[in-house]
Amino acid sequence: MKLALLVGIAFLFLFGAEAKLKVQNNSYRQLLIAINPELEEDPVIIERLKTAWTDASRDLFQATKKRVYFRSIKILVPKTWTKGQYAVSNGESYNKADVIVADQSPVYGDNPYTVQYGKCGDPGSYIHLTPGYLTDDDVASSFGPRGKTIVHEWAHYRWGVFDETVTNGYDPFYLSGSGTIEANRCPVAIQGSNYFVDWSSGTYRTCNIEPQTMLPEDGCVFFPDERRSSEVSASMMSYQYLDSIQMFCHDDREDALNMHNREAPNEHNRLCNLRSTWDVILNSKDFENEENSPNEEIEDTSPTFQVIRPGSYQRFVLVLDTSGSMDGDRLLMMRQAASTFIMQAAPSGSDIGMVEFESKAKTLSDMVRIDTYKDRETINALLPTSADGGTSIGSGVLEALEVLSKGCDTSEGNQCTNGGILIVLSDGEENEAPKLPDVYQDIIDAGVIVHSMVFTENADPMLQVIAQDTGGIWYFADENDEGAVSALTDAFVEVAKVDDGDTYRENFQIHSSSFTVGKYATHTGRVTIDMTVGNNTVFNFAWSQYDIQPGVVLEAPDGCTYSTAVPPGTPCEPGTTPAVDIDLKTVTFAINGTAQIGVWTYYVSSAGSYSENVVVTVTSMASDRDVDPIIVESGMGNINTTDGEAVVVYAQVSMGYAPVINADVTATVTRPNEEPVILVLKDKGAAPDVRKNDGIYSRYFTQYSEAGRYSVQVTVTGVDGKTTSAYDAVGSKAALKPGSFDSNGNLNLNTRNTPVSPPQQVTGIFSRYTSAGGFSFSGTALSDTFPPSQILDLTAIQEDTRIENSGIRIRFTAPGDDFDAETASYYEIRYTYGDIFDLTANFSDHRNVEDSNILAGCLRSPKEAGSDESFLFQLSNLPSNTAEQAVGIAVRAVDDVGNEAITSNVVSVKYFIDPLTYEGPQTLDRENTTAFVLMIVFACSTAGLLVWVGILLSTLRKTNKRQQKTQPGSETVKVA
Repeated sequence: MKLALLVGIAFLFLFGAEAKLKVQNNSYRQLLIAINPELEEDPVIIERLKTAWTDASRDLFQATKKRVYFRSIKILVPKTWTKGQYAVSNGESYNKADVIVADQSPVYGDNPYTVQYGKCGDPGSYIHLTPGYLTDDDVASSFGPRGKTIVHEWAHYRWGVFDETVTNGYDPFYLSGSGTIEANRCPVAIQGSNYFVDWSSGTYRTCNIEPQTMLPEDGCVFFPDERRSSEVSASMMSYQYLDSIQMFCHDDREDALNMHNREAPNEHNRLCNLRSTWDVILNSKDFENEENSPNEEIEDTSPTFQVIRPGSYQRFVLVLDTSGSMDGDRLLMMRQAASTFIMQAAPSGSDIGMVEFESKAKTLSDMVRIDTYKDRETINALLPTSADGGTSIGSGVLEALEVLSKGCDTSEGNQCTNGGILIVLSDGEENEAPKLPDVYQDIIDAGVIVHSMVFTENADPMLQVIAQDTGGIWYFADENDEGAVSALTDAFVEVAKVDDGDTYRENFQIHSSSFTVGKYATHTGRVTIDMTVGNNTVFNFAWSQYDIQPGVVLEAPDGCTYSTAVPPGTPCEPGTTPAVDIDLKTVTFAINGTAQIGVWTYYVSSAGSYSENVVVTVTSMASDRDVDPIIVESGMGNINTTDGEAVVVYAQVSMGYAPVINADVTATVTRPNEEPVILVLKDKGAAPDVRKNDGIYSRYFTQYSEAGRYSVQVTVTGVDGKTTSAYDAVGSKAALKPGSFDSNGNLNLNTRNTPVSPPQQVTGIFSRYTSAGGFSFSGTALSDTFPPSQILDLTAIQEDTRIENSGIRIRFTAPGDDFDAETASYYEIRYTYGDIFDLTANFSDHRNVEDSNILAGCLRSPKEAGSDESFLFQLSNLPSNTAEQAVGIAVRAVDDVGNEAITSNVVSVKYFIDPLTYEGPQTLDRENTTAFVLMIVFACSTAGLLVWVGILLSTLRKTNKRQQKTQPGSETVKVA
């Protein structure tokens, strides 16, 4: 019911492999739509998908001016659907889907939406459609024709454009450069009316104007009028439900009616630096260099459909290095980490095979279905115990492909290896044939995913290449680091995540720790079992030094205990003892039933006079199918870097389909020959983060020590009373029709547009651990080549429209010296009275805000990265022949060696040169104003004092030139 969702979000570079979608000869091929396993089998869903995507193919071809359509589409039904006639899937999986069909989100309901976390031009993660949207025509009608709605979402997903109308967090109205009140939309030629709506009573009236802002009051809604906008054909990213809308806003002046609206304060303008959606689309990889240019010969845009069903769950093969260099501690660490994968992490119902390799390869186990604990024990007992010989990784991979192929049904053309997962671990470079380059094409042709575990700096670099080229991830564990076993174990748990959307089958890593217990000492640790997990909870303790096991006592929240000896106090399960494996050096406590919610405490004691290195791993499964588990996915934006390039580390934290906000998220980056770096990841909407409170936490990493391999582990902790799941819609969604006008001009409200405010759910204390993988650095790290990060959240308003030349207040999140680390040296603020778009291309050519213009804040004293910045400045050389002026503003930071940031998002302000007069008495608190001025003087310069005092005196003695604008009358209309 609630539990199944898309686990691996598919950034182009981030959380897992890309789908197999291709664009060729003006058509998209192998588009994958996957149906969630929690949905009951329903052939109507399949038929409606076919109809909707056939319409979408036609509408896409028209919207792209005959450039592209959908040629072939696969619909993946769940393994539990058995009544229909379905072909066997060939490596397709739910977490690689371009589109998912799943129960409605508490954030969006039945509203189609796209999970989109990247910057402008970056592909999204997936499109989410619901059964209600597909099968209920009344629901779908709120968004317009299904075909055009899908095109709207496809533009989000494929081309990385954003909504061009009001979405959560953006102002619904603005004052244009010509002085008119405009709705936030594109193009501005779309006509309509503004009404204040009481959705609970179904009444509406003319909107009032707020005298402070000269904008409509909160709650005012713009209703597009189809009758008055019939000549407008854009934009699909604004009001796709209007019948006349068929294309995207553009920059063609010969079609001025459908030109991009650069003034609108929407998300697309903020994140795409005022570029039109069509400009972003044409510069995507689908159309750059005149690829897929318009084709007038295409007449039939109907796609072909194939409905497929998986024949099995995930199929893993462990490919383990047992060459001579692995002998000793390396072999033990590999066996312990692989054992955790087999005994704890691998999902039930999956298949596991095992291969070892040195100069030659050998099959240790053919594919075994993991249904019971006994199945796990059987294959775990086959882990290799000795190491000798040379290294031929290629032979191990070829043997693994053979293991995948054995006993596979090929009657329906299924390639048995396709979609198989190879987990390859090695510590050295190959010195025996066949080598990885020799078998590279075999790997690609087999369609497998390869995850590489790189154990030392000397491990073959081809392992990284193959992981990247097959959609896998490579991980690095430095054997000289005390956390090597923990890092290796985290990696094995990470690659075991389910790929069919059923997170009830997944084991979540809720604790990971490594430490040394001194002789005659006891180490104490704590683990929180939160309300979303508790089933199949396993505490695993691995040690590495001696064959004498450490003593372990595990205390449950209610005080009962488990122990390797006679437990102190009350035993939790009398007669139950932990599994102790002296050969593997592990102690395992498997908790029966559902583990108690709360804090568990473990005590690890050394065996007398021996100190011991210990690694603790705790995994647990979801507590109930009606409870959404807290899930963490992590990744990196670039895994091959050099001087001047930062690595962006991401973590997505969610609870079902809702983002989890206000969590503590850290990334530990292990570096060559230096101490690890701890990054605090943030979700504030400041670069590299795109949206505030969307559950994506991120930071730049720039603190390289030297060339080599780096690894990243992510820890997420819930803060009691602070961390919550957020149900505000912060993503990219299809515009919902608020109402429509009949032939007589009467407004009919759409009751489905009634605002809904689902409650936030406090998560309580929880913890999750995940491995983001490894990255390599090939530079020197000897000089400062990193600029401050780009400011993405710049906002601006006129400080006070009642005071002449009161100035403009801007706010943004402070960047750092090196991207988002430390503190920048100074800011440049520039503005224009002309074309605001030119600020992005020719920032230095425009008016500069000097120190003498600053009324509050200091240009040369930036705050630490991540802090809230605020500046108040006075404009210079304002036109004298107008009472109001449009002003475009942008900012960039500069560091101490002159590295300049990319220019910020550009904002536009309607500035009232003549003060506005308001009804009622106005008082000026001169005492507080003076105190404020003096503070500015001491903090920055005396120039601000002279300017500000001059403004105050001038305003106090000046007669206002203009009377207050009148407010429209109010009229209440009852909707029938």
